[in-house]
Amino acid sequence: MFEEYSTYSYQDSDNIPNNIDVIIVGSGLVGSFLSAILSKQGLRVLVVDSTPHPKFSVGESMIPYLTAVWNGLVKYYNVDLLSTDKIFKDLASRVGVKENFGYVYHEEGKKSNPKEMFQHVNPSRSEMHLYRQDVDSYVVNAAIKYGSKFLFNTKVTDVKSDEEVRVTLSNGSEIRCQYIIDAVGSNSPLAKIFDLRDTIPKVKTNSSTCYTHMIDVEPFDNVIESEFKTKFHHGTLHHIVEGGWLWVIPFNNTPESTNPIVSVGFQCSKVPFRRNHPNKVIDLIKSLPDVREQFKNAKVVRPWVTEPRIQFSSKSCTGNRWSILPHSYGFIDPLYSRGLCTAFDGIKALIPKVLQAFNNNDFSVEQFKPLEDLYRKLLKHNDDLVYGSYLSFNHYELWRNWYSIWNLSTRLGEGPTMDSLQIGDIDNFFKNDFKGLMGRHDDRIQDAISVMYEVQNESFPLEQGSEKLENIVKECWEMS
Repeated sequence: MFEEYSTYSYQDSDNIPNNIDVIIVGSGLVGSFLSAILSKQGLRVLVVDSTPHPKFSVGESMIPYLTAVWNGLVKYYNVDLLSTDKIFKDLASRVGVKENFGYVYHEEGKKSNPKEMFQHVNPSRSEMHLYRQDVDSYVVNAAIKYGSKFLFNTKVTDVKSDEEVRVTLSNGSEIRCQYIIDAVGSNSPLAKIFDLRDTIPKVKTNSSTCYTHMIDVEPFDNVIESEFKTKFHHGTLHHIVEGGWLWVIPFNNTPESTNPIVSVGFQCSKVPFRRNHPNKVIDLIKSLPDVREQFKNAKVVRPWVTEPRIQFSSKSCTGNRWSILPHSYGFIDPLYSRGLCTAFDGIKALIPKVLQAFNNNDFSVEQFKPLEDLYRKLLKHNDDLVYGSYLSFNHYELWRNWYSIWNLSTRLGEGPTMDSLQIGDIDNFFKNDFKGLMGRHDDRIQDAISVMYEVQNESFPLEQGSEKLENIVKECWEMS
């Protein structure tokens, strides 16, 4: 009987088989999920990771589109141990519930205005807040059940590829396989080995981050009076300020919860954070009366993580017998919880190509090249949405109308995929457009950003800018 919440077996660490088909670098949620599917399809998969589990990771907030793609892959590839409903049930005491996206606009020194806060309620079901330490471990154990092998505490130091792939490990050994996939993220070994990173990220957004886990964070609903149908504490809360935003992601918001942790992080587009100096977050919290009240008893339970700039981009995502997944290719910002979405879009696009390559014994680069266009489009669109959001944070009315553009983009981008899943049309699930791509309406996002510039330059009044954004959204809906 499989015990999903068991510890790992290291018995194979010193006895790696010599007939590996695929090596996946990175045993986080994405890499382990991918390994489970490939193993279930009959491939011999080895996952290599420089650290063991449990490990701290961000990417903790799910959204309906992510759940749809996740479960669509689970159903199509028959990996039922990884369904979100099963994970939610088995880890009910450790994960949180997400009924809504909550947004509260703040001005320094002032209490929040009930008219400047809103919620986007998930339409049909509650999503999860992923306590990654436990969820990632759970997915690893499922992947082991499906046949994946794991090698921990081992770094990939070099990769050579010609008629096969030769992977050099930090212990000096060499492993051979037919294909290698990087699922590590920003610290991607393949990006370093193949010199993939753009020296200066080719994106407009420029934000820094500082985040941690806390306990004793007061539910925001105990601080303010609101008449919303759902509680802010039952969702992902975004405190919006000029130039930045603060996330609050509770894992302690279900009746079954035994997990006191709340994830907290601040993103700023003005002055970069200095490494290991969270003073800017502390000063922000003190300057906002309602937020200060929410955090009056809060205690940090792990070191702060700071990054002066979190954006990165890459020259390529694939080459001879190797590829990197979208979260290793590029990243913009946690706003709108897009990181895992793009990673799962990458899984959805990559798996059929890998399986076809093995079926035909043809690993030519050309058949993987469409990934380049997909990754580039996903990164650019997310960059546009986030960049416009930071511009809009200067004024509530601009921000509220820009949020309508995000809502429009998600409806247009998500709709075909989610609709195909609801009617069981798996063929179109794989053929449909990917999240965030608005097709013929993509140029209207550029129009909206231009409106924001005009407002910033005082070329026309704020009220006129807000009206222009409203009209852009209205015209797109009318044309759809």
